[in-house]
Amino acid sequence: MNINNAFNGDKEVATLKRQLKRTQMLCKVIYEHYAYIYDIKEYIKQEQFVGAQELFDELEYDIQQMLMTAPSKGGAFTTDERAIMKGLWRVTIEDIEGKNVLTRKNTK
Repeated sequence: MNINNAFNGDKEVATLKRQLKRTQMLCKVIYEHYAYIYDIKEYIKQEQFVGAQELFDELEYDIQQMLMTAPSKGGAFTTDERAIMKGLWRVTIEDIEGKNVLTRKNTK
């Protein structure tokens, strides 16, 4: 067995595992926030962008980031909807400082 092939195989497996984990997280976010996604899409369809922005702003930054995933990667919004949402996207100090983290949970 060639050592280089084994190394490349391990690297490929690690990449696939990361992609799978991100896809699983994205599916969970879409499932848990489906009502928001549906309502935001309806606001956009009706060109009521302020309503879409208000709903989107209610979501935590890390959730917003996941929802902005490209449709080719499993994202919930179309390319056109994403372009509109990016134009409305607000970033807070907490977002910049990294205080909004998707994996952080209150465990009891």
